[in-house]
Amino acid sequence: MQADEALPPVLCDAHTHFLPKRLASKVRSFFEDYGLASQASACCSSDSTPGLYPVQEDDLLAELIADADQPRRCWSLPYAHKAGMAHSLNEQMTKLATELSSKSKGKLIVQPGFTVHPLDGSEGVRQTAQVALATGSRVCKLHCSVSRLSVLDGNLAPLWELAQAHRFPTVVHVGTSIMGVTESEELAEIDELAGRYPDAIVVIAHSGHPAVRRSIELARKHNNVYLDTTPVVVSLVDFPDMRDEPELHEKLLQLARQGRVLFGSDVPNVAIRVEDQVRDVVRWTSGDSVALDMILGGAAKKLLDGFLPPLQGSSGKL
Repeated sequence: MQADEALPPVLCDAHTHFLPKRLASKVRSFFEDYGLASQASACCSSDSTPGLYPVQEDDLLAELIADADQPRRCWSLPYAHKAGMAHSLNEQMTKLATELSSKSKGKLIVQPGFTVHPLDGSEGVRQTAQVALATGSRVCKLHCSVSRLSVLDGNLAPLWELAQAHRFPTVVHVGTSIMGVTESEELAEIDELAGRYPDAIVVIAHSGHPAVRRSIELARKHNNVYLDTTPVVVSLVDFPDMRDEPELHEKLLQLARQGRVLFGSDVPNVAIRVEDQVRDVVRWTSGDSVALDMILGGAAKKLLDGFLPPLQGSSGKL
């Protein structure tokens, strides 16, 4: 990220993907196969070269902390594309987070995320989540398309029960499209889930882009539903504009002031530079400093501060 004194710092990026080398390479190959690595967003305004960020963690880390003048945090989110891999992946995520935090010399503190897969069975899901929580994970990630899952799958019930008990957030990428977009009707499962587990915190990744207006409605309906600003590879989230949709825009700002909207970049799998993403958030927050501060770090801190640790002896075994 290039230095830009006009931009406020991102104190917590709640949607990044520092992944183990093998998985990171596979994800990057997917983007290259679909030609996304060479695309740039029409919304970009910086002089930086568009394209995806470096996939190798050392290069990515160096780029992200190049201009850091204060410690930053990020949530690093994994996803399991098949059964039998979540536990091992979670272990690798925790190890990698520790290594990167150390390499950054305090400039970037990486919070490891964890994931589960419903085909591991309900008890497998429970144990995988319990072990992850006991070893330092504080946020879960589910990707409906990658894992081919429904958030209402009965095998995920133990995850949502743990989410209610311990108040950790679960970031959910909703939808089945291979291109990462979400249809409005696909958010119906989030509506049902949030009602069924009212104390389980659900963050709608990418604010359900392009079905953003439906996501805002759900966040206003359910106090446990949150949004993030994460782009979809080459597209900024289509948030309502103050001029064209003033009432909906104000509703979005209200959510942001409450700490219900989190900044997410999707680094390294995004063709929009972080500084351009911040510019867009500054634009649509329209001078509301409370909303902006919460989005750029306050909301994420508030969520993790609300985590309730498991009791000793409840870690589960695999």
